Amino acid sequence: MEQEKAFFPIVFMCRVLGIGRAGYYAWLNRRGTPGPQKQCRTGLAERIKELFDESNRVC
Repeated sequence: MEQEKAFFPIVFMCRVLGIGRAGYYAWLNRRGTPGPQKQCRTGLAERIKELFDESNRVC
């Protein structure tokens, strides 16, 4: 849609694709930002590594 917005209005493209304009802009603003699940998994992985290192690398 970014490439085509010079030729077609965003409202028109959203209607043709069956998506809401607000949903499109919300997605556009979220790009590159990790979602809540990814943030949780990243934090959990870091904590597991810390605990493993604290245990002298013994399982």
